[in-house]
Amino acid sequence: MIIFQSPPPRVVHIKMGNLKFGDFEKIITANWDKIISISETYKLTNVFIDRIEGIE
Repeated sequence: MIIFQSPPPRVVHIKMGNLKFGDFEKIITANWDKIISISETYKLTNVFIDRIEGIE
């Protein structure tokens, strides 16, 4: 969908494995501004437990 749709949708893919909801919420809350910033620049944003990466 990212490749063929114009303009492509912005996708945030959360890849953290199994977490308690409270731990998940802390990670997302602490990194939310960075996630939004990266997703405005890149088509795909991968959010891992230890890093955030943008992919064109």
